[in-house]
Amino acid sequence: MLGGHTLMAHAIAPMIARKLRNALVAPVLPFSVNPAGGVDPKMPGGIELSPDLFQKVNEAVVDSMVKNGFKNIVLMGDHGGGQVELNKLASAMDAKYGPRGTHVHFCGDVYEKSRQEFAVWLTSKRLPLSNHAGISDTSTMLYLQPEPQQWVRSIYKTTIGDPVLPPGQQPDPNVPRVNNGVTGDPRRSTPEIGKLVVEMKVNNAVAEINRLIGRSRVRTPP
Repeated sequence: MLGGHTLMAHAIAPMIARKLRNALVAPVLPFSVNPAGGVDPKMPGGIELSPDLFQKVNEAVVDSMVKNGFKNIVLMGDHGGGQVELNKLASAMDAKYGPRGTHVHFCGDVYEKSRQEFAVWLTSKRLPLSNHAGISDTSTMLYLQPEPQQWVRSIYKTTIGDPVLPPGQQPDPNVPRVNNGVTGDPRRSTPEIGKLVVEMKVNNAVAEINRLIGRSRVRTPP
């Protein structure tokens, strides 16, 4: 579903800010890096930025937030593409602005730790592992969108994608790929599972952000 990660970020980022109780959310960027092979004409509508351009755009955002007077700036993403770039950028910008008392952090747990925890949960429930547009993404959209607006309602119960393979295992070249943008089987998605995913992301993000800011306070002289 086009715009799925943007929808999720628009909803989840304010939840994180409210739980932190002292944070504001910058505008969500709707474009990112696509590590899965780029825009595919078989699935039109995708838009990707090169890693360098994505990093430059976020660098300009950080510079603006520094000029606006923020002392702790946290970069995070809901999409797998861009995680590496945001991490590198946060380190570089923190080195630049840290001596001036402004710190830039990368919150990776909102994506990676939550993804790993959810995979463990799926296994415990004997549900199929899922990645892109699988149970996690589909359930999250079912939970976050009011029912009349749910993009996925009419299709997810009859959609299945390529299986999620164990780490290191390559696809069988003799088995044709489905290649429909789905990795896993979203058919058992529910809003209740989506609520669980959202809570994982919010809790992991809040915990990591508090740790990161606590460390920066120790590093910053009074």
